[in-house]
Amino acid sequence: MRQKFFFNLTVILFIILVLLLIYSKVALKVGPSDLVFYSLASLGSSVGVSVSVPPNPYNTLASKLQEWQTKLEEKEKLLTQKEIELNQKSIFQGEIISKLVVSLLIIIFVLILINFYLDFKFRIKILKTGQEKFLS
Repeated sequence: MRQKFFFNLTVILFIILVLLLIYSKVALKVGPSDLVFYSLASLGSSVGVSVSVPPNPYNTLASKLQEWQTKLEEKEKLLTQKEIELNQKSIFQGEIISKLVVSLLIIIFVLILINFYLDFKFRIKILKTGQEKFLS
């Protein structure tokens, strides 16, 4: 008697399940896999477990490392900003220095040209006067 009851109950539940799946597919246009996904998601959202452990050096280490990581990232951002500022200043100073060097080279070149001109004039003057002992 009991075995027949459980068998009939199983068959009736199976028929209800099949009818529900057919109804969901035809009327709701939702597939069985979507129903399973939705039911598991709702089951997972309704069941919640929270466990807490008292703080100790081992479980607070991760939070300390995270804090240090954020501090290091902030310091790194500040350093990159300072590097950018220093690069801009060094580029400006480099331009000034290069202009200074170029101007000094031009001045030296002009002085050398003046020296050659004056030396040439001096030699012509000596050759005209005939004083060759100054040419040594």
